[in-house]
Amino acid sequence: MVIIFRRAFTLFEAMIVVMIIAIILAAAIPNDLKSAKASQKTVRITNLERTKGINYLRARF
Repeated sequence: MVIIFRRAFTLFEAMIVVMIIAIILAAAIPNDLKSAKASQKTVRITNLERTKGINYLRARF
């Protein structure tokens, strides 16, 4: 019978993985915030355009 020992991650390797994930998140979060602000701006503009259209219809009838 052969016993195979599996080598586990060391603390140093686990810390490297955590640091890589932190760097990726640090780069991704500002871009996500930018896109969220841009989409909110688009929604606000669309809502303003819709209310202008509604006010125009109310004025006509």
